[in-house]
Amino acid sequence: MKVIKFYRMPELRQLTGLSQSGLYKLIREGKFPKGVKLTSRATGYRSDLVDSWIGERMNQDGSVR
Repeated sequence: MKVIKFYRMPELRQLTGLSQSGLYKLIREGKFPKGVKLTSRATGYRSDLVDSWIGERMNQDGSVR
């Protein structure tokens, strides 16, 4: 069984290379996995969904589309 963790915004920025505003735009447009409300002030993004999203954007040779 794969362990699912939650990424927070700083991790998402590092993993994707996108800015915070760029990520929020993709989320608003439905082009990035939606977050899960962890507390009233904290949102996390499921690692399995984010990793799949990143994988879909990679070519077989490892370059980003």
